[in-house]
Amino acid sequence: MRVLIVDDDPDMVMVLGMLMKVNGITALKAFGGVEGLEKARTDKPDVILLDIMMPDMDGYEVIKELRSDKTTKGIPVVFLTARTDEEYKERAETLGADGYITKPYDRDSLMETIRRVAGSQTAPM
Repeated sequence: MRVLIVDDDPDMVMVLGMLMKVNGITALKAFGGVEGLEKARTDKPDVILLDIMMPDMDGYEVIKELRSDKTTKGIPVVFLTARTDEEYKERAETLGADGYITKPYDRDSLMETIRRVAGSQTAPM
């Protein structure tokens, strides 16, 4: 399995990358929304972990682009964010997110969510 981590915090990307490796998952890394969108289109990961607050393109803009592109619309997206207010979660769900986890996160719950959404992805078109 390949998981694309999209977050503008290099430390968060590094820690998540190590967590993926320990769990036998290949981590693809992007340090902003624009780069994440490009990597999603070229690398076609099995799951995308996406932060909301990024300076170049926020996570909501990224998921809108992903869902409107036939090559990426079926990739499961899990938001991993510091935003805990219900309105953020509702917006993510409305835009087609497959999961929403708040920071600080529980490693076991995160891995369970990744495996769950990876198993439910639709066949590529």
